[in-house]
Amino acid sequence: MDAKVKAQVVAMEKFADDLVTQRFAGQEVTPEEKEELKKEALERLGTFVIEATLDEFTDEDAIVFGKMIDEKRQPEEIDAFTREKIPDYENFTNGLFEKFKGIYLEI
Repeated sequence: MDAKVKAQVVAMEKFADDLVTQRFAGQEVTPEEKEELKKEALERLGTFVIEATLDEFTDEDAIVFGKMIDEKRQPEEIDAFTREKIPDYENFTNGLFEKFKGIYLEI
């Protein structure tokens, strides 16, 4: 995994951890429960991002993307494909994270 993709993964994990901390502030949550909640938040975030990404693709690009996922292509290759197909991908994903935050925190 290249440094760019690794940084994205670390950022997503921190984002999920922060969301869990915010959502369950003031509640007693064991470290094990928090880790499970973080895992669930990451899964939901991943699904949310993939669905929104697919919505941005043409039908043809969505098929290619799906095949890349099914074939378990390298994250760097999937990232490069996505960045090529979605203009201003950084702002796109930042917007998705904010939208997910609102949904997750029930704002």
